[in-house]
Amino acid sequence: MMYLRSDQSDDEADNKSVLSFLQAQQKTNTAITNNGQLMDNSHGSEAVSPSTITIAEDSFDPAVVQIKTGDVVTWSNSVQAEHSIQAETFSSGNLRQNETFSYQFSGVGTFYYSCGLHPDIIGQVIVK
Repeated sequence: MMYLRSDQSDDEADNKSVLSFLQAQQKTNTAITNNGQLMDNSHGSEAVSPSTITIAEDSFDPAVVQIKTGDVVTWSNSVQAEHSIQAETFSSGNLRQNETFSYQFSGVGTFYYSCGLHPDIIGQVIVK
C-alpha cells in the first residue's frame, strides 16, 4: 500500500478513496510474525498454497501476485538494506537481510502495500 506524503501530487491523492475501501476488506486478515506465530487469528484457518515475494534493492519480485482466500504470502528480504512491508492493516517492522514476514489473506480483494522505508517500492496482492 502506498502511503501518501504531503509532497505528492493530487493524482496520487486520488488513491486515498481506494485505500479506504480496501481497509474494510482487510480487517479479517491474519499476520504471521518472523517466528511463525499467528497474530489475530480470529478465523483459525491454516495456510494454503503459500506465495513468496522477494524484496530486492528497489522492487518486489513479483510486484503483483494472485492468490486464493486463505493463502499465505511471505516476503523475504534478499538484500543488505533493511526493508519493511506496510499495508493498511499490517506492518512487518524492519526486515534485515534473509528475514521474512508472512501474512494470511482471508478476505477477497486487491491489497496494496509498500516498503515503509522506501515508499516508492510498491506491490499488490490480488485475492480471489
